[in-house]
Amino acid sequence: MKVYFVRHGQSNPRDFLSYEEAGEVGLSSFGEKQVRALAKTLRKYTIEKIYVSPLRRARETANIVSAGNIPVIVDERLKEWRISNSLTGRAYKEMRIRMQKERNFSPDDGEAFNECAKRFISFLEDILEEEDEPIVVVGHALIFQSALVTLCKLEHIPAIDEGSLSLLEGNGGVWRIVFLNKRPWFYDRLWRGAKAKIQKIFRRSISYGS
Repeated sequence: MKVYFVRHGQSNPRDFLSYEEAGEVGLSSFGEKQVRALAKTLRKYTIEKIYVSPLRRARETANIVSAGNIPVIVDERLKEWRISNSLTGRAYKEMRIRMQKERNFSPDDGEAFNECAKRFISFLEDILEEEDEPIVVVGHALIFQSALVTLCKLEHIPAIDEGSLSLLEGNGGVWRIVFLNKRPWFYDRLWRGAKAKIQKIFRRSISYGS
């Protein structure tokens, strides 16, 4: 089975919001552009369903990818890793680093790294009983990272950028990464920048010729 992981596009600032407050933060205008570029790439593949985290930035991403043509199903298990309900800013980041190293540790109001992975794997096991066609899962970096480390037995936590696309393929309980952290929006932006420069040079050559 093929599972396409889509991390939501760039969101509006949420560094100093609690876990619950951050859940209601949507995409920035640049985040929407990232997702539109990613959606173009996904059109190359046959996708039957999109499963998505209930958090707003993920739902907005899924709706852009779907464009009303692919069913979107919300699943609570796809929420971002709940490191803490109360920590924000620097304290939150420091706790995240500690918990990524001590993977069974969690504060009183948080969820351990390994618990987060189990939550995602529970979702995946249920989907495998129902689906055999490729699906898209729209969610968050930390939950994807915890799942990849566990399923693929990785030593290091991989980068999962905003607006990125990764593909995981499973067969008989064995999972492998086909590709990881592709960023269609980045190459789209590079192409548009290069195209603008070429057009500028072309206009100059015409003006010099006249």
